[in-house]
Amino acid sequence: LRKKVIDYQSQRRFALDKITTQRAEARETLMKKIEPILATYIKENNISLVIDKINTLGGNPENNITNIIVKKLNEELPSLNLK
Repeated sequence: LRKKVIDYQSQRRFALDKITTQRAEARETLMKKIEPILATYIKENNISLVIDKINTLGGNPENNITNIIVKKLNEELPSLNLK
């Protein structure tokens, strides 16, 4: 029984490590695609500062460009392939 528990824990740890690696790779791919899109949008619209929404306490909703960037990102990268 102990051997089965040890084997299960080992398999579970391996699976979790694999998921962590996949998430990191997917995040890296996403960031590589989003950076040029964001840079182009900032340049085209003469934006001087972009702040992460999570780190903001409030603001004018008209200044939120999240949906615009997500739409452009979806055109460029429709999905992430998590193997």
